[in-house]
Amino acid sequence: MKALKEIDETGIPDKRASRKYNLEYQGKYYPVKLVISLAHKYVTGEELALSQFNAIEAVNYLKKLGFNIVETPTTHKRKYLAIVSTLKEWLEKAPREDGVFSLSTK
Repeated sequence: MKALKEIDETGIPDKRASRKYNLEYQGKYYPVKLVISLAHKYVTGEELALSQFNAIEAVNYLKKLGFNIVETPTTHKRKYLAIVSTLKEWLEKAPREDGVFSLSTK
């Protein structure tokens, strides 16, 4: 739990975000490899290098401890970001003087 608290306090470093699996705890999501690495630090005094284990090992270990592991829906995220980007471009091109956006494709 100290690892989760540290992540809550310091955030998830850019290069440590999960690509596929997250530990879900109390409505928050934590990268499984970061959780294992930080938990190891609280037990041994040193973070476990990411090269010393893989995500599947982290998932299996955390599941054995009773944690809920969820897959990161990257496909949905990509689709969402593409839609948002397209919508943003459309809105930038379509404003009217009164601030209301037009559905016109002119």
